[in-house]
Amino acid sequence: MLQVAEAMGEDSRIGRKFLEPGPGYGGSCFSKDNKTFVNMGKDYDCEMLYGKTTIEVNERQKEMMFLKIKQTFDKLRGKVIAILGLTFKSETDDIRDAVSVYLINKLNFRMRKTLVFPLKK
Repeated sequence: MLQVAEAMGEDSRIGRKFLEPGPGYGGSCFSKDNKTFVNMGKDYDCEMLYGKTTIEVNERQKEMMFLKIKQTFDKLRGKVIAILGLTFKSETDDIRDAVSVYLINKLNFRMRKTLVFPLKK
């Protein structure tokens, strides 16, 4: 996977910094565009499998990240978790559809105490 990302990063339209593996993609634009793509397919009776699968895998990635955190701590209650960085990319304050928001909501539901630290470049 890293070799494919490295090769894709050579394309100046994409760049390397957007191809790092992580707990799923975030941000409102890609999410919205992908959902629109899938819905347009429905209008033309064409199932957009790539888009649909991308959405499903992204949702699964977020849940897998939560499960990794949960497995790390036998019992989440009473633990304090710090989330470093809130936005889907650096140099923005946009947290719409950020993976961190999903994780914070899941952690707070179980723990009631999560510390968050926005990072600046």
